[in-house]
Amino acid sequence: MWTLTIVRIIIGWHFLYEGFVKLTDGTWTAAPYLAGSRWIFSSVFQAIADSNVLMNITDLINVWGLTLIGLALILGIYTRIAAFCGALLMLLYFVAYPPFLGFMQGIVTEGAYLWVNRNLIELVVLLAMGFLPKGMMYGLDHLFVVWNEAKIHKPIPKETDFSLETGGLKTTGVNRRDVLRDLVSLPVLGAFAYALYRKKKFNSWEEKFLNTASASTTDATSGATLLSFEFTSLKNLQAQCPKGKIGNLELSRLIAGGNLIGGWAHSRDLLYVSKLVKAYHSDDKVIQTLSIAEKCGINALLCNPSLARIIHKYWNETDGKIQFISDCQLRMDFVEGAKRSVELKAAAALLRGRDHGQGHSGRQFRRHQRRSGYSTQCRNTCGNWRTSHRIN
Repeated sequence: MWTLTIVRIIIGWHFLYEGFVKLTDGTWTAAPYLAGSRWIFSSVFQAIADSNVLMNITDLINVWGLTLIGLALILGIYTRIAAFCGALLMLLYFVAYPPFLGFMQGIVTEGAYLWVNRNLIELVVLLAMGFLPKGMMYGLDHLFVVWNEAKIHKPIPKETDFSLETGGLKTTGVNRRDVLRDLVSLPVLGAFAYALYRKKKFNSWEEKFLNTASASTTDATSGATLLSFEFTSLKNLQAQCPKGKIGNLELSRLIAGGNLIGGWAHSRDLLYVSKLVKAYHSDDKVIQTLSIAEKCGINALLCNPSLARIIHKYWNETDGKIQFISDCQLRMDFVEGAKRSVELKAAAALLRGRDHGQGHSGRQFRRHQRRSGYSTQCRNTCGNWRTSHRIN
């Protein structure tokens, strides 16, 4: 019973925190989450995201559902109802973003999974709790069971136990030990409140500096000035990025860059920044970013051929079509980089300025294009080396 109680309280803590954060945020909405769903019920979720009325109802259900379920699980009151409701929420979250290849883009994950993730684990545990007899865990439900047993004077044994033979709960009546044991959740709620206080206190000085003090001490274009930056979301997207053509190749007029994937932070002697950048831009984060870029109409990414692995992963795990433009920089060997770019299915190559001693590179590149059956649009785009060379 203690083991089940602890599991119930831990899951309740998780639910309560998720609900409380959303409740106090004031601007939180599930719209981007629903709009990004791509599995079997994606059309339903996206229709909800497109309706203001349905979205308001959904947000209320999420915020108050998580909060009330969390409170009920911690206190151990209406446990079976809370468990089934929590399982239903977990099922919806799982269906919206199942941990299958290509279906987790658009959300922050806590790791790489193979079909089983936190949502599924909590779903199964909550279902198990929902089918347990009432009072099988310490909490207010158990206290009420003991109280009712004592009121109707049923014969009861000394120790609290669950009878497998009768399928019923044996209780000892109401005494001080029962009350203290079943109110174990109260200190947990106190710990929860203290943890929230500590978290808020930890963040408060930074938030205060960025939102108030910095307004008078930093310039309006400083990266540290939150007041000069307005956050938005795909929900506010009014039109996609316009496109133009180079030969037969259609490119968005805004092209994504690959510096952050490769760790080129341009931070001069602060070498640790590159490591931080590469640590933050994991494969999942890059794929999420590319997915958002495509929804905004950006259809090309410029990066080094050595980074094409992530582009191919994006193509294979999603239905994304973002094009790869190669800078052909591979171990300072342009010809080898150009050949490698052809093999990696680059849509175009960006040829940067070269001295006249390397003029043969363009001819070798075109010769390799012809041998490999490279696409006409790529030849039109990056095959005219001489013109590009003279311009550079």
